[in-house]
Amino acid sequence: MPALLALAALVGCADVRTAEDPSSWYDSGLDISVEEAMAFTDAPYGLPADGAPSMASQLEAPLTFPRGFGTRIDAATTPPADCGWETSDTLPVEITGVVTVLPKIYFKTDGCGRDDEKYYASYFIEDDTRGVFVLADAKGVSFDAGDTVTLSVRSVRRSYDLDMVYKADVLAVDRTARPIHYRELSAPPGLDDIGQTVRVTGTVVSDPDTFGEFSLAIDGGPACDGPGGAGCAIGGLDVELTRRGITVTPGERVTLTGPVLYSYSTFKILALRKPQLLRLDP
Repeated sequence: MPALLALAALVGCADVRTAEDPSSWYDSGLDISVEEAMAFTDAPYGLPADGAPSMASQLEAPLTFPRGFGTRIDAATTPPADCGWETSDTLPVEITGVVTVLPKIYFKTDGCGRDDEKYYASYFIEDDTRGVFVLADAKGVSFDAGDTVTLSVRSVRRSYDLDMVYKADVLAVDRTARPIHYRELSAPPGLDDIGQTVRVTGTVVSDPDTFGEFSLAIDGGPACDGPGGAGCAIGGLDVELTRRGITVTPGERVTLTGPVLYSYSTFKILALRKPQLLRLDP
């Protein structure tokens, strides 16, 4: 008993320890901007390789539509009834090109006797002769911008001057990333630029709208007649960029590099990654 009383006395005299303040364990951290690996060049790809057919030659016959729009499928496939689709013995064809943008473009196009078809992972591929828009869904894409792909094209479509690969099988993927080839433009893109990667530099004249579209007055180019007006280049920022706070403001000078999508009578230069939008000094 005396021993227990002595122990209680010692405990009673001990200092009471309190929880340590953890605020000194941490600092406020640093704001880090995510940078995607994406390089550009004005040097051609060197595609097609020696002796290989070009994309332009392979797609010329399948995409020749007398009315300027339509859908063709390979002759071995029976087209759906009452759609006006044609078969063609020029399909399928193989094309090889470089993927020029992250495969995540959302695009809606006409279906056949049903609601519109929606694609969530579409992209562009390009060689040194032409570029083309490829419709794809999220389950069918396993490559990235700069990869070289070979497709067996089974169906093509033209809609208001936009050429599309409608159905295709991926035959090969070379994931040795290439810099994306671009052409510098001194005027807004036109019909000859659809599907190809271009670069424009100029002054922003409008805030992005709900679809990420903004107008740009090109340095040394025609006068930009207000937002969306004649003489303006139209840029399109992906929703993921705007969510990350990557946007533009009127009066800002930028360089925009991306493939040209033609939709609803608008030639839009698409930017899906940060390196495609370069801010310049005022």
